[in-house]
Amino acid sequence: MGKSKITEKGTWKFKMEDKNRTTHDVLIVNTLYAPKAPFRLISPQHWSQQSDDLNGTYCTIRHDKMILKWNGAKLQRQIRLDEKYNCRFIYSLPTCNKYQKSANSKVNIDEVAEEYHPVNPFDFDIDKDFDTEQME
Repeated sequence: MGKSKITEKGTWKFKMEDKNRTTHDVLIVNTLYAPKAPFRLISPQHWSQQSDDLNGTYCTIRHDKMILKWNGAKLQRQIRLDEKYNCRFIYSLPTCNKYQKSANSKVNIDEVAEEYHPVNPFDFDIDKDFDTEQME
């Protein structure tokens, strides 16, 4: 996948469904951001450490799945692990405006995706005081 350099730090905002398919906004502050990376990596430990809900936001790992819990452990999502790679992709939900643009347009879907990369489907507020020199 190549190399990606962390260039920003800030608040990562995205939407995720729980086990009941209800959509929730997730905010993770003090998150490092590599805009050229093809994926965003979520660290359940970082999410828990940065939340106001230290004992209610966590991840349980089983042999075949991980269980994310948040909001006082009232909300959860189970994600099956890939048997070969022992990890899994979690897809967040795209925003309505971005979906509407791609659904109504006659352009190539790859062109639309490229236009929104890398923030689709994520939103990131940058911490202006972050010094990339400290990352090296």
